Amino acid sequence: MPDRKKRKKIVGVAGTFNVLHKAHHALLKKAFEIGDVVLIGLSTDEFAKKRKSLGLKITPFKKRKEALLTFLNNADFKNNKKFTIIPLEDQFGPAIYMKDLHGIVVSPETEKKALEINLIRKEKGLKPLEIVVVPYVLSEDGKPISSTRIMKGEILRDGKVNYIFSEKDLKEKIKMEMVPSHLKEPKILIHCCCAPCLYTLIEDLKKWREETQPFAAYWYNPNIHPSREYMKRRDAALSLALSKGITLIISESYDIENFLFKTSEKEMVQESSETRLRCGECYRIRLEKTAKLAQLMGSKFFTTTLLVSPYQNHEMIKKEGEKAARNKKTKFFYKDFRKIFMESFNKYKKTGLYTQNYCGCIFSEKERFYKDLKNTP
Repeated sequence: MPDRKKRKKIVGVAGTFNVLHKAHHALLKKAFEIGDVVLIGLSTDEFAKKRKSLGLKITPFKKRKEALLTFLNNADFKNNKKFTIIPLEDQFGPAIYMKDLHGIVVSPETEKKALEINLIRKEKGLKPLEIVVVPYVLSEDGKPISSTRIMKGEILRDGKVNYIFSEKDLKEKIKMEMVPSHLKEPKILIHCCCAPCLYTLIEDLKKWREETQPFAAYWYNPNIHPSREYMKRRDAALSLALSKGITLIISESYDIENFLFKTSEKEMVQESSETRLRCGECYRIRLEKTAKLAQLMGSKFFTTTLLVSPYQNHEMIKKEGEKAARNKKTKFFYKDFRKIFMESFNKYKKTGLYTQNYCGCIFSEKERFYKDLKNTP
């Protein structure tokens, strides 16, 4: 007699798949490894909303299915094996009655549900399913990756801790009480004027650092001109923060018009180049915004990388910082970092990140580069 054709092994896997991530990849990859046919249960909108925490948005079923199909169009899943995506309307789906289902792939979180499914199958006279448990995929901070944590902004899809926030997004998270755990009440908020100076502060303030990420940096510099220069400095600060694992909050506002309006008046009435009234106004604009954000975040202190540069007026910075802290639940942290600037700056240059060659505003750019025609050869 001819050999009977070998039955195809059907394996099930299920989830909401609200935000696809690294742990989903591991779960699905295992299902494709052990099954000839993969049955993927995708929670319906109604079922997903019952299971998810309040306040977390559930992407509509149609879009989640489209995203899942795109996700599966990956080299790890292109192995000529068949798969079917079916709507999952409850916690069991077809797993409790499907005779030819061989196994089920689950995470440690849903293992108990798989055992419950086998009990129901036994009551129905069906063979128990082979239960394959895929270990938790951990994020950079050692905790399991989940859609909930990604939506809260704690981590990214690949499990890396999320260190970059827009100011608008952070304020929204504070309002919704969904601030990532590593960013709750940092001891100090650092206004960042540029990457080289931020590098120095990071090196010096290592004693502030703990596992709970007790300091964060804030990018708000409407003074920088022109816009291409602004973007170069912002991107360098962003790259440095990512490489050092420092939380960086980016202000979406490049309010150069307001900056020019407020500082040009000061420049016109300036008595001497030593006074530079425009600089005091520039410090005030940036430190006031930093103080407000520090208070909102619950930071005990705030400071600025301006204290690193040997070209800045420390008396003015200290005065404006303390003034910005008045009537707020935060204090200005002053320290003269200039003595360690050169040593730190030489280390920074090895990173290959952008280094500016003038302070930032249009007035300083003129002072640095403009040459009077009579002095021009």
